[in-house]
Amino acid sequence: MEKRRKIEQDVKDTLPDTQCDKNTKAPRFPNEIWAKIFNNLSHGDLLQVKLVCKEWYQVACMPQLKSKSKLVITRQNVKDICDFLDCNDLKYENVLVLDKDWDKTSNVQYAYLFKIFKSLASDVVRLTLYQSETLLALNNVLPNLRKLDIEKMIIDDGVSVDFTKFPNLKSILMPQICEDYLMRLAQPPRLGLEKLSLSLTYLSADCLDVLSMCASSLRWLTIRTILPIVSTDRARLQETFTKFTQLEMLDINSLQGTNDRRLILEALPKENYLKTLRLMLDENLLELIVRKWPDSLECLELNCDNGLTRSDVERLNFMSGKLRRLYLCGDEIQQGDLLHSIAPKTNKILNELRLRAVYLAEPFFHVLVERLPNLTCLELFECDPEITDENLGCIFHYLTQLRILYVGPCSGMLPIPYLSSKPNISNLKHLQTLRSCFCPINVLQDLRLEFEFKELNRIELRQFAEKSAEYKPLKDQDRIFTNLHGRHDWRLNSAMCRGDWYKINEIIKKGRGWILNEMRKAELGDRAKRSFPICKKLKNMKDKPTPTYLVINGAEGEPGTCKDREIMRHEPHKIIEGALILSYIIRARVAILYIRGRYYNEACTMQMAINEACAAGLLGKGAAGTCFNFDMVIQRGGGRYIVGEETALIRCLEGEEGLPRRKPPYPADCGLYKRPTLVFNAATVAAIPTIIRRGGDWYSSLGKDNDNNVRGSRVFCVSGHVTRPCIVEELNAVPLRYLINRHAGGVIGGWNNLLAVVPGGASTSLVPGRLCNNLNLDAESLRKVNSSEGTGAVIVIKKGTNILKAMLPIMKFYRKESCLQCPECRNASRWYEEYLTKFIEAIQLIATLGSVAKSAGKDRKAKISRANCHRVLTPNEEAGDKNYRPPPTLLPIVLG
Repeated sequence: MEKRRKIEQDVKDTLPDTQCDKNTKAPRFPNEIWAKIFNNLSHGDLLQVKLVCKEWYQVACMPQLKSKSKLVITRQNVKDICDFLDCNDLKYENVLVLDKDWDKTSNVQYAYLFKIFKSLASDVVRLTLYQSETLLALNNVLPNLRKLDIEKMIIDDGVSVDFTKFPNLKSILMPQICEDYLMRLAQPPRLGLEKLSLSLTYLSADCLDVLSMCASSLRWLTIRTILPIVSTDRARLQETFTKFTQLEMLDINSLQGTNDRRLILEALPKENYLKTLRLMLDENLLELIVRKWPDSLECLELNCDNGLTRSDVERLNFMSGKLRRLYLCGDEIQQGDLLHSIAPKTNKILNELRLRAVYLAEPFFHVLVERLPNLTCLELFECDPEITDENLGCIFHYLTQLRILYVGPCSGMLPIPYLSSKPNISNLKHLQTLRSCFCPINVLQDLRLEFEFKELNRIELRQFAEKSAEYKPLKDQDRIFTNLHGRHDWRLNSAMCRGDWYKINEIIKKGRGWILNEMRKAELGDRAKRSFPICKKLKNMKDKPTPTYLVINGAEGEPGTCKDREIMRHEPHKIIEGALILSYIIRARVAILYIRGRYYNEACTMQMAINEACAAGLLGKGAAGTCFNFDMVIQRGGGRYIVGEETALIRCLEGEEGLPRRKPPYPADCGLYKRPTLVFNAATVAAIPTIIRRGGDWYSSLGKDNDNNVRGSRVFCVSGHVTRPCIVEELNAVPLRYLINRHAGGVIGGWNNLLAVVPGGASTSLVPGRLCNNLNLDAESLRKVNSSEGTGAVIVIKKGTNILKAMLPIMKFYRKESCLQCPECRNASRWYEEYLTKFIEAIQLIATLGSVAKSAGKDRKAKISRANCHRVLTPNEEAGDKNYRPPPTLLPIVLG
């Protein structure tokens, strides 16, 4: 008891802190809460729990953190662990070395690490590493090591691992491009591997030989490739997989080539009773799976990017009464297909269900949950819309057998009164693992529920922490556009000195798969108004028949927007280089840059830059020293705003009038000259080379918040009533107040003189000044104030401005620039302008404007501008006072 009191006192004296954010402090909880947390942990993974104590050993003394615990070694605690192991006889079987940020030039940390391994040599069963330099620690013999995880390691050619040091090794997770490491498995003595994960450029003949050697013992196999297998090796691939007899889990989801995936499945013998299969669903693959393993298959994980066909639904329906675990991913899956596939009626066999990026409307979600009464595991990732409190109540009511629950993020915070009065988490008596946006500690503390957690993988403290209000701006070394203000020459030599065209031939030679993977990591969206993910666009175009075309949209015409103009003026070679990379991915031989007619100087600059690139061998035949022939041409437009729409732009390039056409067909299927065409914004194209060169992980780390939602940077144009109008590159989630004060010199008359802001160009709704104090310019924050990102053109309006007169030029602009193809749009744009003009003159009530909108209004952008003036009515207007004349400062009624 005395020892127990001492431990509790030590825990009380500690100051919990988050591992990720030094400015975020976790709250103090009663000792019994901490004791309950530690008592229910099956391992001492201090990183996942996000606790860092003043002295590491104060937590390590807990009796629950011994033997089968996970020992997490970081740069901060490596010395404490080394000292602690010197005076305590502890045994750790699972070791994770978080060596990502270790100083490679310093030997002090590695000296401590060597000492730790020397102390734990005979006890370590599982080891996870991130840096190849740390492999030197493996020179110590680890006779009982069974699992080696080096999957996320960046290979250093100068460092190798001798697998003969580990005679009992049964599981290896190999790093990316691991051909050399794989060849070492062929050296005697050969290991009886049961689990192997490979990330290769492609399946070479040597790799297939190694797989053949391990075929008789392997039970778990994952293969990821960047390129399809060479056609001459297909016979060997088939021969290799006919030798597998014990394989229970096969993961070929990231194996490139539909034919390769089919060949592997066809080659596997029926006698190999496959239990788990992960793959990208292609045509008729599901029919092959059902035919070969109708009874043995227990777990099926399918990536359904193109949705489910009718035959897929029928075959999944056939297997639904046999599968115990099912994982489906794909935003194209229809709700009816999903329900008919998983639970056409009550399904009591399915135990585990994981859904990612699936649309789950509320009535459908309730029916689905009700038909799966025996679920023990439910995981919902990135589903749309977000899980609501009602959805959670449905889960708590019907899925009482759940052991694992992952439902994040949620749109509600589940207040304690709701939890207490509705079906709540206390119904889940068998719950072991809880990962969600509502904090398990909050549930334990406020409801005092006596859960017997066997495994608590994640404790999220972010909702109860004090978030730092300090914004960390984009660093100069992280800016993509380093010459946005024209301080340097735009020509080729100067651009190369700034990093443009650096190792472009090596980037091209790495292949389309590698480039697409980096862009997927970056999660880059098109920098136009819709911000559609680039990776999806490229993926849709990758296998289209040639000839294909790349069209770059420089028809920038929205009021307040000028980012493309400045990029074409000062960073032309970034656009050309980006066009080369994109054209290589989609196999386009020519890219067409459409420039607004008024951008005469920019068109001249772009043409001179193209001539420079051709003279340097960067364009033309064998562009940039590769086997790819590529050219780029410029087409100047007439200046119409509507040509910025992709189908109108394509029609304009074909010599027709620049008017939008109906979709489908989409440009990716039938675009320029009826051929597959990819249309990108000029700023998007210009950003791609730097992102590819520095890596997708680098870009996705920019501006990462606690929820990892807002990432990357973009170009903002700040104008209106500011001291210094400017164009600047900042993080996506930059606070509006910081952007205006830091880069634009502040609002004229001070921040308190701010009346409203247009956050993303004339087509986005105004935001009143009272909502701008803590407003960030990311999509989610702007959505909460009924606006959007738009083009990133921030227009500031100060007090004293007549908002109606400010909106009238925008109404006139959309009336003039609208396509006017349909009567509703044509009439509405005219009526909006006329009635707004009359209201300014106090002839017509603002309510009349609303009645007109109900009968006419499908011009969406003009309606947005009208709504800015019609959100809140004053008492005089509501009373119908025709003599009421709006004052010049009527702008406070504006809420976009």
